[in-house]
Amino acid sequence: MLKIGAGTPREESDQQLFVWPKWSKPKAAPQPLDFAALEAAVRRLISSGKYKTALDQAKDLHKAHGTPASEALLLDAYAARIQSLMEEGLGLEATALLNLVRERYPAAKDRLASIAAANLARSGKLDELLAPLNDPSLSPERRAI
Repeated sequence: MLKIGAGTPREESDQQLFVWPKWSKPKAAPQPLDFAALEAAVRRLISSGKYKTALDQAKDLHKAHGTPASEALLLDAYAARIQSLMEEGLGLEATALLNLVRERYPAAKDRLASIAAANLARSGKLDELLAPLNDPSLSPERRAI
């Protein structure tokens, strides 16, 4: 069987021959950066107010590494994004994202409590904000907060 590849005829038995043109050869994969450099980049995005981009990159980083440090960074990015949504007057979106994060990361409940309280206060839902104070099982330390 006669096949053509790279401009010259070649004979092949049972295999298909395909030669990548010189201009479209796949390039070598870039070397991965270390976690500290990627974390610093995400934190720079957060500090410069690019919360959505920071969140997207933190998600990718946590997906790739899956460590407690990457989860902490992801939660920081989520917190910054939720706060930015509240500041933009998008309380409904902030609440939805907050509930999503609570569902996915139950261990971060206490960490997100102050953000949730601020969101309730901004939206005027004082009954929901003060409801936990009526809970008799609430510790005195938690009541003080």
